[in-house]
Amino acid sequence: MAPGIAVWQGKAQFVACDKYFNQVVNSKVQLSQLNLLQKNCTYTNVDYTDPHDNGTTRNVIIFRGPEYFTDLKRDTVFFHFELDDPSVSFYTISYFVFANYDAFAALQRQAQVRRLQEYHQEKPAFAISAGLRLWVKLSLLESHVERHGEVEDEFKTEISVVKYYGQEEQKKKFYAFYEWKSDIKEQSFLITTTTKWSFIAGVCGIILAIEKVHSVTKTLCKYIKLCCKEEKTDKESENNREIVKDEALTMLRNESSLMKSI
Repeated sequence: MAPGIAVWQGKAQFVACDKYFNQVVNSKVQLSQLNLLQKNCTYTNVDYTDPHDNGTTRNVIIFRGPEYFTDLKRDTVFFHFELDDPSVSFYTISYFVFANYDAFAALQRQAQVRRLQEYHQEKPAFAISAGLRLWVKLSLLESHVERHGEVEDEFKTEISVVKYYGQEEQKKKFYAFYEWKSDIKEQSFLITTTTKWSFIAGVCGIILAIEKVHSVTKTLCKYIKLCCKEEKTDKESENNREIVKDEALTMLRNESSLMKSI
């Protein structure tokens, strides 16, 4: 299954793309070995309204991504953009990845627009900087929700800068390569239940939580009363000691007066 790679090109111009098999391209490939002039890949161009700003129309180019990762067959998708604007010193184009380009391409145009608006809100976007040749390795995580039969796809990307190209030229150039990291697809399965028994279990959990709060509050009140009682007892003991002390001093004074009279 080939993913879709949706690129917001902005002011940059789409120049070329191609697909290479069996590691024809690698980190040591020279630009002279690549197709930099022709568009030899599968892609489609769609306009849609930005869901966050109804007054903004976005144009996106959607490429059919890499499909194979085996010992006998492996493919890499390459594309090339250029920006001819000497007033700009730094520029990026953005992209996001979604599952199954072929299923998307089979949709009617209005359905494609709605799907892109959903992706725009949900999918994380990544940037490609001018002057960098980027190598993007993709891996896929599928989350299955058992009750509703839904599948959520999340792509993880590992990006490495293969080589840096200086900006002496007037044109800003973008080079990007996409391939699968491995043939392993991660899957997670989530089970959700909303039966009457799960509802009763939830109510029981709330009752137990309330009972626990009541028990803690009751214990805290007992502790406060005990502290107050101990404080009161300490004060009474101190008063008793003062009374005994006064009586003893009185007796001593009386005995002293008696001795003097004798």
